[in-house]
Amino acid sequence: MPNKRIIFELGVSLDRVRPEIWRRLLVTKTDTLDELHEALQIAMGWESSRTHRFGKILSTQGDWQEGIKFIETIRNEHRIRVKDVLRKPGDRIVYMHDFGESWGHEIELECVYLINPKGRYPWILDGERASPPKDCGGPKGFQSLLEARDDPEHPRRADWERLADGGFDPLAFETAAANRHLHGDAYDTTRVAFDEEFGSAEDEIVLVDSPLSRIVERDGYTLDVQIYSSGRDDWLLEVVNEAGTSIVWDEPFETDRLAWEEFERCLHEEGVDALK
Repeated sequence: MPNKRIIFELGVSLDRVRPEIWRRLLVTKTDTLDELHEALQIAMGWESSRTHRFGKILSTQGDWQEGIKFIETIRNEHRIRVKDVLRKPGDRIVYMHDFGESWGHEIELECVYLINPKGRYPWILDGERASPPKDCGGPKGFQSLLEARDDPEHPRRADWERLADGGFDPLAFETAAANRHLHGDAYDTTRVAFDEEFGSAEDEIVLVDSPLSRIVERDGYTLDVQIYSSGRDDWLLEVVNEAGTSIVWDEPFETDRLAWEEFERCLHEEGVDALK
């Protein structure tokens, strides 16, 4: 399938805010986390001058913000690519914006596609509701402002009226305007970014987990070993340690067994007994 690119469809939702504020966007798998950060800032309507950080969600039980391991790597966000932290549909990471107000975003890889590379990426597909205004007090503060909108006697009613007088509309979000911000006024935002081939069933990649994938505990190590394939006999190996650092082998393996043997070999080189 010549001249194709692998595109990730990401669902992004803002944590601890109701009604839900969400976006859906397309990125290439080779986009860096720094490029994803810039796209998220525009898609959500934030200001990139605020602090931010990406992390892995290690627990699906209870409050996911209590189970985050931030991505600590030797490489920086200019070198880590989206494909290094999101590999198959259902994989999730977290994006924290503005540590003072603690805006958490859950990012889920929803679909993986092979498509004709005629559109521009990143591309914002859809979304609902405006992101909260800056310095509003975080999720709890924003929720109280929304309550004040509907309650003239609310203690923060004056704060809400100042926001409304300044033009803030919690329902406002325009996909076309966000894409113009992302790509410039000269780009035709009425054109569908992925063209007519996007979403065809034969082009969707289904990543298959190997039964060899598992959590490994040995000699003080706790490692999440993931081995998976795109269905074309090209098995990939990813190992995530307790700190959330993800190591991905760039070259695929012919079989999942060879990928597992490579993992064992690396353990042995580190002085850890090979696993049986």
